[in-house]
Amino acid sequence: MKTSKIAILVALIILIGSSTLLYQQHETSKQTKMKLKSVLESSLYKIWLNYDDIAQSQTNKVTQEHVEQIAKKLNVIEAYSSLVDQAEGTFLLVPIANHLTSITEYLSKQLQQKPALSEDDQSVYLHLTQFTKDFAPKIGDVYYVPGAWEGPKAALKPNKTAVHEMAKSRDQLKAYVAELSERSTK
Repeated sequence: MKTSKIAILVALIILIGSSTLLYQQHETSKQTKMKLKSVLESSLYKIWLNYDDIAQSQTNKVTQEHVEQIAKKLNVIEAYSSLVDQAEGTFLLVPIANHLTSITEYLSKQLQQKPALSEDDQSVYLHLTQFTKDFAPKIGDVYYVPGAWEGPKAALKPNKTAVHEMAKSRDQLKAYVAELSERSTK
């Protein structure tokens, strides 16, 4: 009888200990998810803000300084994009930022050769700004919870349909950059 009481007491202690441990793991997991969401929301906002700045900075007279400012914003976008791509497992934002950086490098090279962009090069610049204008809303479609009433909330699982649309945009941009590369070697 004494050993059965001890066995029940040990089992009860193990049960309470296991329950406490599971609860702590659950709370830690919840806190980690909240921190990740917070970092994602901040990063996505910075990405969107810089894309929007590029789109809003459209000008008729493109200068080397203007292209350098865009390149700096793209560097910021790339840094935050790396974090989001790794956290979400999408690997879409960094390649897009890299392709846009290639376009700014092309424009910079053209401006080093002559003081003003040709009509063709001006269309390259317009393509860059239009792409950023069209791309910014796609960030919300992919990475945010749709219809969150309390404001934008990062989704830990991206919208798969919107991911496919963003992948199409990435591939189109990649083809455009390849075309530019080909043009600059001629």
